[in-house]
Amino acid sequence: MLIVLLINLGHYWRNTSLYGFPLGPTQEGNQYKYLNETISFQGLASNTIKNLALHFGTPSRRFNLFTENTLRELHSFFNIQINNPLFTMYGTEFHIPSLSNNENLAGNPFHLLLIILAFLFFIASKKMRTNPEIKVYF
Repeated sequence: MLIVLLINLGHYWRNTSLYGFPLGPTQEGNQYKYLNETISFQGLASNTIKNLALHFGTPSRRFNLFTENTLRELHSFFNIQINNPLFTMYGTEFHIPSLSNNENLAGNPFHLLLIILAFLFFIASKKMRTNPEIKVYF
């Protein structure tokens, strides 16, 4: 934890000096607020689903629209709107961007896949270590 803090200390220091908050600005004027208005399970679920979906943009607008519609249905399952202003930036709507090389729009499905695989490996290795019938040497 200390190593992570030390690596990011300069960034946190500059943000605190400029914005008064170590993670950056919390809002710009009265319109652009970067923090969720409310903290709730619905907001967590919505933002998690939308953030994961951003990594799956394809060159096919038709497929991206299909994915967006599926996400809208998933949001309705949680009884929330996909663009709820309590946890969506003012004046914006959620859309899955096309496959892009632009650093502001590009998803990273390869890194997402690696994270999921590492998480699954962590769970599986813990089960293997705690099960005396399975012999694992690491």
